[in-house]
Amino acid sequence: MNGHTFLDWGVTKLALRLSSGGHQMRKFVAVVIVVILLVIDGLEFHDLFEPKTLPEVLTGLISIPILVLMGLELLGRGSAPPRGSRE
Repeated sequence: MNGHTFLDWGVTKLALRLSSGGHQMRKFVAVVIVVILLVIDGLEFHDLFEPKTLPEVLTGLISIPILVLMGLELLGRGSAPPRGSRE
């Protein structure tokens, strides 16, 4: 596992663990994930004409649905807050 893949895995595990918290925590985690993925993708794809390895391409491809899901969460179209929450 290269460094980028390990970081993506760690971010995803952290997101799953923290997403069981309140609605505000879910939004905070979504913002952190978006920022981290944009930094990772920016570092990997800053030179578009440089040939890419398969792990770099796969990291870029897998970040697309994650960014979409986190965007939906930030727009309030993700999962609803748990019943009984005051948010």
